[in-house]
Amino acid sequence: MPGFGSSEKMIIEGNAFGKYGMPSSHTQFMFFFATCIPLFFAASAARKNQNFSNHLALLQFVSYVCATMVAYSRVHFEYHTYSQVFVGALVGIALGVAWTWLYKTVIEKSVIPAIANSSIAKKLGIVSKKQQMEQTADADQKQQ
Repeated sequence: MPGFGSSEKMIIEGNAFGKYGMPSSHTQFMFFFATCIPLFFAASAARKNQNFSNHLALLQFVSYVCATMVAYSRVHFEYHTYSQVFVGALVGIALGVAWTWLYKTVIEKSVIPAIANSSIAKKLGIVSKKQQMEQTADADQKQQ
């Protein structure tokens, strides 16, 4: 075993680029978020009729550059092979798209309102955006 500060590379037993699994979970995680973050911001901007296309393009570019740097580091430090990193990137992108779709079509439209309208949420003082708008409208009517 090399001593502290030695330039020799420490060889991990059983690692011929295979001790760590397929796919690379670090790469998968980074590409998941590199996919989700711009998609969520794009959906939010579209819902508010705002155009942030230049900012979204920059955000997406920076997100994927960071994810690619993590993927490269996994191969460079010999934790994974190119195929493990490539599969991790594909799985991360696919799961990012799937999660964004699931959130925007199911969770945001049915699960979150159900939670916001629950008795526990009312006891905790949590109100949905719709309820907040109704309360504001009621307060405005009372003032008039």
